[in-house]
Amino acid sequence: ERVETWAFGVVALDTQFPVRTDTLFQIGSISKPFTATLLMTLVERGELGLDEPVTTYVPDLILADPEAPDKITTRHLLTHQAGFWGDWFADFGLGDTAIERFVAQYGRLPQTFEPGTHWAYNNCGYILAGLIAARLTGKTFEQALYDLVIRPLGLEHTVLSAAEAIAYPVAVGHTVDPHTGEARIARSFLRPRARNAAGGVLASIDDVLRFAELHL
Repeated sequence: ERVETWAFGVVALDTQFPVRTDTLFQIGSISKPFTATLLMTLVERGELGLDEPVTTYVPDLILADPEAPDKITTRHLLTHQAGFWGDWFADFGLGDTAIERFVAQYGRLPQTFEPGTHWAYNNCGYILAGLIAARLTGKTFEQALYDLVIRPLGLEHTVLSAAEAIAYPVAVGHTVDPHTGEARIARSFLRPRARNAAGGVLASIDDVLRFAELHL
């Protein structure tokens, strides 16, 4: 049994620097399985109950439906069944309190269905799951993910910030002009820290495969 990885293309149109197998990419919502793995690690340690109300861990949670916080469980968050609107995004900076300040705004999110009755993709649910991990470990979400998932797996090319990514070969983002079809470099490496639990991981293909192997 063996794994082969191949790299193609360039990391940026202006530099034409080639993609390597250890190049970091923004893996977007593949970050969510990382967060789920962190939460399930806490379940295995007996520190988190999947079917306990989220208010067990975030008692100060305020939602538009005042009854919803006591009905929503961590399982609902991880399976996109919490029912509150999940595609609200805001930038609360890069400080350690970013995720706390983000979740503190959830009272503005409409409750679109009763928790557990339907499925709707929910980025905000995963951010709340990240806050639960932070509260339970007494660490930042990022530090908890490093300590309980990334480092134990030996993922040496997986990071959670642009400040860390700059020390690695990293692919930048590009946009396409809708009128001309011309590809351009996205000069702003926008990475609001509050979103890390939903989509903040940068990783190489080898590390993503190693992470996937854990689940096989």
